Amino acid sequence: MQQGILLWILMKLSQRRRRVGSMAHNRSQVQISHAHVISVDAGCFSDGYTAYVCVFKDYTSLTTFSACKKEQMTADPKTAEALGIRWCMQLAKDQRIKG
Repeated sequence: MQQGILLWILMKLSQRRRRVGSMAHNRSQVQISHAHVISVDAGCFSDGYTAYVCVFKDYTSLTTFSACKKEQMTADPKTAEALGIRWCMQLAKDQRIKG
């Protein structure tokens, strides 16, 4: 039985508020060309395997990198998710993803 919780690590800034005077606020669009959205998921299987998937998208929602991994190990869902996040962050470092 697969048990996985989808975790989104969002690194996107779409709008920011700037104070002008004492009461007025202006909204301006801010595009960050180095921001990425990183999606991670982990699955625990009854046959003794744990699987991870990781997808990196840039600020335009273009997939820039994806990977998956399968290990022969038994883990509870929370531990599998934590290991998946750690693996994904290491991939980001290895791929020199900034932002």
